[in-house]
Amino acid sequence: MRKVMGFTLIELMVSMAIGLLLLLSSMGFLLTLSKNSHKEIIKLELSQDYLEVAGYLRFILGRAIFQPHCLNPEWLQYKATESNHPIAPFIARHERVILHPANSEDLVETTVMLDADQQFSSLILNDYKLKTLADSDLLEIIELVPLVVQNGEIINVDEVKGAIGYLFITDCQSYLLGRYQKSGLNQYKVTSQSESDVQRHLSNQSHIQYYKINRSLIYVSYEKDQYYLIHNFLDGSNHMRFPNVKGFAVQHSEEDWQVLNLNVLMPYLSPTNLKLQALYIRLLNL
Repeated sequence: MRKVMGFTLIELMVSMAIGLLLLLSSMGFLLTLSKNSHKEIIKLELSQDYLEVAGYLRFILGRAIFQPHCLNPEWLQYKATESNHPIAPFIARHERVILHPANSEDLVETTVMLDADQQFSSLILNDYKLKTLADSDLLEIIELVPLVVQNGEIINVDEVKGAIGYLFITDCQSYLLGRYQKSGLNQYKVTSQSESDVQRHLSNQSHIQYYKINRSLIYVSYEKDQYYLIHNFLDGSNHMRFPNVKGFAVQHSEEDWQVLNLNVLMPYLSPTNLKLQALYIRLLNL
């Protein structure tokens, strides 16, 4: 009879044990790779969040140009028109970007939400109802957007939104405040009152320049267990939100008053490791 050859029970058990060890080591290696990959993805996302926030802040503050295209805009004289115009106090004080400092010097992670008019008593919000994060700064920006106006009609209507808006009008010697309003489908015109003010207060011999007045707030909000950096346009045209921002502090540079120092508190390399990221932004023509 032919002898049947095969593996013994001991050989099978040893081979299975070796295979199991190899499988466990492979699984451990794959799990390690997966964890490392997940950590790298988190790091990349946090880095992208910071770059997006920093880039957006630079863009917004770089556009916060208050002065019109005149040779000596610092000598402009204000011709009073509307006493209740929301930008009149800023022009009277010759302020460009208004800083409302936080309640404390340090950034504190907290869930306490306060009404903006309580936290920043000097801020006039009129009908706007905002809540801000306690111990975070609030930055108010005044921005002028050039408008092309012919015979009282706004040509570049892509720059204006809403049924009515505010105008800054100048002939490079004096300036006044006015309004525009929607006159038809995708049509906007300077109000008759503003046109009358231009005729009375500005020189018709000069080229009259029109600017749309944008006012906006940048602050930190806490909503649904998540911190956001909020850029809120006060005319209601837009509302930008950036997650993963715990807070930010704003101050002028001691060496150059045109430079803002923004310290943004954000996760660094991990969601629990918070770090202040410093941004130095030059405010052009302010």
